[in-house]
Amino acid sequence: MDTDLLTFSYLVASTLLGVVIGGVLQYYISKAQDDRRLKKEAEKKRELDQKRKVATYRRLQSLVERVLWRTAGTTERELTNAELEGIESTIAQNFDVLEKSTVAAWDTKHIVKTTYDPDLWVTVQCEAFWKDVSDHYNELKYSAIPPKS
Repeated sequence: MDTDLLTFSYLVASTLLGVVIGGVLQYYISKAQDDRRLKKEAEKKRELDQKRKVATYRRLQSLVERVLWRTAGTTERELTNAELEGIESTIAQNFDVLEKSTVAAWDTKHIVKTTYDPDLWVTVQCEAFWKDVSDHYNELKYSAIPPKS
């Protein structure tokens, strides 16, 4: 009778030990799977943010080139209402991927005058913004070129 009780207690103890070890292993396995999944998601987000950043600077650069070409040689640049709204909406929609210097340079703009001829024209003084966009655009443009193997 004594050996049956001892065998039963060993059986119960080994079952409980197996359940505990299985639970701990399951926890660490699921944690490792979650970490891998989160790492992949973070990498995808970084890739998408980089693509958005390149596209945003490309869009801003096209607007900047148009403005600089039209008003070359002055520090005050004339923008149409559509160009001004284009720059502001691009910055507002993509501020999370833009460099802080670009957003700060745009925030320091100074609107000199507004004219209606027949459309709305705004004269803006913001040399830091034009240079900052061009610098970041060139940096991204050249970093996007894959190296020769």
